[in-house]
Amino acid sequence: MRVELLGPLRAIDDDGDVIEPLSAGARELLAVLAMRPGKPVEKDWLAGALREGRAISLSALRTRVMVLRRMLTGSRERVHGSESGYWLELRPGERDLDDYQRLAQQGRAALAAGETDAAVRLLAQAVSMWREPTLANLPRTEPLIPEIMQLETMHERTLGLLLDGRLALGQHRDLLVQLHMQVKDNPADEVAHERLMVALYRSGRRAEAFELYDRLRKTLMEWGVDPGASVRDMYQRMLTDDPALELRPGAAEAGDPPATGEMAQRRLRWCRQSRSLHPQRQAAEAHSSWSRRRHRH
Repeated sequence: MRVELLGPLRAIDDDGDVIEPLSAGARELLAVLAMRPGKPVEKDWLAGALREGRAISLSALRTRVMVLRRMLTGSRERVHGSESGYWLELRPGERDLDDYQRLAQQGRAALAAGETDAAVRLLAQAVSMWREPTLANLPRTEPLIPEIMQLETMHERTLGLLLDGRLALGQHRDLLVQLHMQVKDNPADEVAHERLMVALYRSGRRAEAFELYDRLRKTLMEWGVDPGASVRDMYQRMLTDDPALELRPGAAEAGDPPATGEMAQRRLRWCRQSRSLHPQRQAAEAHSSWSRRRHRH
């Protein structure tokens, strides 16, 4: 059996056939349990949280469990219950999410080790598994919204690492369209702007990189904050034509730490500090992220 969560929810039996039809209630229950495989979910919480916050009775919950249990009948029973709650039995690798997380973790490790080619291959495999929008055939109910946001945040980080790796390999020209779209969708995202600045600079479009920084600065000023340390540092390095910004032929393949990866690590460290110090910056980034997700769905 396999459960697919990175897109419309699907359950696939041991023979590779899609299990249909799953009722709306059974799909919702499957999604909640599949997000926490092997971990009991309290019955009272499930009864109160399913169906857009409108509580159902425990007897109705038992009926849903029975329907789901019958649909997932295969080589062994999958849905279990006890006094404490219900849980779904899944082996490691029986969710597409498991494969995604494994590839993303291996890609992060390879990138940290300077194995940029391998990292890009692994991260690209993970990203290719993503089928937007997440759990598209389910209502955005209270138990699923935090899970969906967590998955989308995970994917954004993985995609960001892939972009950093591809920049380090000199693929800046190939990324220009994608990076422009990210900046358009995220007008307050400093990391997205910094990546595009690097791609423009390395493509010989220095003036456009400076104009991009100026637009970001003006956008952030509307929220009462200045650009962060990482993107400011990048801007200053471009003004002085820092030689470290130029790609060294063969450096990434030879295992040298990519400059783009080093800058990403500095950005992450600084963002953790700045978000606790500047609520306005957090609000700007949250608004940008919310607008993007609303546009997707």
